[in-house]
Amino acid sequence: MRILSCCLLPCLLASALLAQESAPVKPAEDRTARIHDVGKLLPAAEATPEASREASRSALTSLASAVRVLIQPALRPDEELQTLGERWLVLLGRAEQHTWLEQVTVGELAEAMPLGQLQVQMVAFPAAQFAMHVWTALQDEPDTVEFGKPGRGTTREVVVLEPGAATDAFLKAALSRKDAVALELEPVAMTALRMASTAKINQTSYVRDFAIEATPRALVADPVVDVVQDGLTVQAMAAPRADGSLGLSLSASLAELHRPIPTFTTSLGVGKPVTIQLPNVTSVKVEAKVELRPGQIVAIAMPKIAGKQCLLLVKVAAAAGASSGKR
Repeated sequence: MRILSCCLLPCLLASALLAQESAPVKPAEDRTARIHDVGKLLPAAEATPEASREASRSALTSLASAVRVLIQPALRPDEELQTLGERWLVLLGRAEQHTWLEQVTVGELAEAMPLGQLQVQMVAFPAAQFAMHVWTALQDEPDTVEFGKPGRGTTREVVVLEPGAATDAFLKAALSRKDAVALELEPVAMTALRMASTAKINQTSYVRDFAIEATPRALVADPVVDVVQDGLTVQAMAAPRADGSLGLSLSASLAELHRPIPTFTTSLGVGKPVTIQLPNVTSVKVEAKVELRPGQIVAIAMPKIAGKQCLLLVKVAAAAGASSGKR
């Protein structure tokens, strides 16, 4: 038995080596992880380091969301794009995707690709009226929406409206209602693979606190005034598709300052009561990724806020006469 084992062992080892040599070679891993500096694509720094860091992180998050949609070739389930710090993206992907992102970063794909003019309108309705006249209409087919008439489709918060009489009538009815308040943002030019931003921001001063100063005769309370902001901000990024459409990624943030601003009265230990204001801002945010063709309009039903609900209307118009905008 020992002699048989000694004879079989070399044979088994030889067979294993031959089988290993004849087996097909497994292809090498085609994904790599790399860090890309996209600081050039982010807004200019804010006045203070803290505000700058917060603004950069927010802008970087929006940029990453857009890149995930627009990157070519498209991301597979085993590929990933994440943010890092205030100005870096980490991509786990193929060589072609790393090249695409590098070209976006240095601007090689953007300089000769003006896409058009980003135009944004928002129409605010009382929540009940929005549900009755707008929400139901958006559930119909995109080319047959009719203001105030229930649709036959499924629930949708983002609808691409087709150009034509039905869309024109829908928009006219929405904008002409007496209980609706329309807001139009300043148009901005869009360039391929560059973030475009437009906003309408309100600034309201309020008494945040009182500074106590001791004088020889008494304690004096001087008001400390601060500023609170609310309004609408829309950011969008787009890339042309081979079929002539635009891949469009957009995000919109709406903040509402509750009025009148609540107050709090206290003596602060100085005798005479003083009144401090306590502003309360409610905000909502939406994101959408769509393919857009000439003449189409993106209609977005924004979440309810402060007893109202808003319809956001976004389109990319022809580039002629477009303003420079912010990039």
